[in-house]
Amino acid sequence: MLTTLFSQLQAVQRDALQRWTHAVSDTDTAPSLPAANLDTWRRIALAALQTSQHYSTAWRSALDAGWREQRDRLALDGSANALRSLATLQADLAARAGEARAQHANAMAASAAQYLQDLNQARDATDIALALTRLATDNQAHSREHGLQLAALAGGLQPALAQWTERALSHARAPETTSSE
Repeated sequence: MLTTLFSQLQAVQRDALQRWTHAVSDTDTAPSLPAANLDTWRRIALAALQTSQHYSTAWRSALDAGWREQRDRLALDGSANALRSLATLQADLAARAGEARAQHANAMAASAAQYLQDLNQARDATDIALALTRLATDNQAHSREHGLQLAALAGGLQPALAQWTERALSHARAPETTSSE
């Protein structure tokens, strides 16, 4: 790509130099600067304008071709799809963690409500101790259940990320193998 760009730039400079030489040789035949031919100055200005336009066109063309080549090499569609897939994975994880947290909060609230009902029906210190034991046992069971849910969620995260990575990288490699065949 750079070789093409340099060759185009050299061609533009060579063309400009030839036009400038031609314009200068035309002015050498003129008697003096104040009496210079108006057509000569027009040709010089026209040559400068055409050179500038040619250079601008060549530069834009080389820049566009370079961008297209890099864009195709980067495979941005595959990266965009991989990011969407990762966002879906993250949303699923957040939804599951939120659901587990909500279940835990509901279970803990139910245990606290049951404790208050047990206290309301308590007749003596033994009933109060039994209600407190029931609350502690229920809270421990709910916390254990919540911990198991979070552990299962965390345990599934690594394989899901590994699968996502493998899928994202295999899609990134696919265009290269088809273009070389």
